[in-house]
This record gives sequence, structure tokens and C-alpha cells, in this order.
Amino acid sequence: LPAGSFQLLTNVVDAMSFLRRSKEALAPNGKLLLDISVTGGFMDHAPRARHWQDGEDLLTLQEMRTATDYVKQVVTSQLRYELWRDTQLVTTEMELFSLRWWGMFELELALREAGFTQIKIFGDYQSGAIDTASADTLIFEAQ
Repeated sequence: LPAGSFQLLTNVVDAMSFLRRSKEALAPNGKLLLDISVTGGFMDHAPRARHWQDGEDLLTLQEMRTATDYVKQVVTSQLRYELWRDTQLVTTEMELFSLRWWGMFELELALREAGFTQIKIFGDYQSGAIDTASADTLIFEAQ
């Protein structure tokens, strides 16, 4: 489950249901792989902007935090996508985007509660010890 998609499940009951169903659906010795962003981003409220070239077109994405629920560990941001061509704005789309932040040990415990018994955790898609001071992404391999 790539690109932090698991974090889109902002309700813990739904997230736990997903983990249990995933465990039940796996073939014997099958593995669930999922990644999450580290919780440092949960505390970062600064607006963000990114852009990409697509041929002659320029694509931009602006993100502005609109709500933070510290108890439920959920953030909501307003995303604004723009398509520019020849220095002219062609189209704009906006959406509200929510993510739930999980701690490393919290997600490990959730996986165990869902029935997974063998869990490996990697940082930034690298095997071996996790550099918790600099890792941006945590990868969970659960069996």
C-alpha cells in the first residue's frame, strides 16, 4: 500500500478493520507492505508549494493546513492544483485532504492487534537500522 495511502483512513476503527481484512485476505506466508510519513509532518503547519514541468506545461500544487485534531491525530489541508501553459493559468482545482498520523510503535501495535505476528520496519526504503532522527518515511512489512 504505497505513498502513505494508509494514512487516508482517518478513522481508527476503519483503519483497524482494513488491517484485519488485509490479514485475512493474505495467502499463507503473504505479506502486507505499507508506508507512512513520520509524525514530524503532523507538527509542521507551514504552507507548502511544489511544481513540475510536463512538457511545455507547468503544474503547481499549494497546500495550506486548515485543521489539526491533536487528539485524533488528523490533519486537514486545502490543496490547490493549477495547470499553467504559456504563462497563462489554464485550470484550477481545489480539494480538502485529510491524513491520520501514526507513530511507529502505535502502528506496530495495531498490526499485532490485527493478527500480524512478524513485523519488520524500515526507514526511507532502506533495510537495516532506522535512523529515527532523519527518516521521512517508515515502511512496515507485516506477515
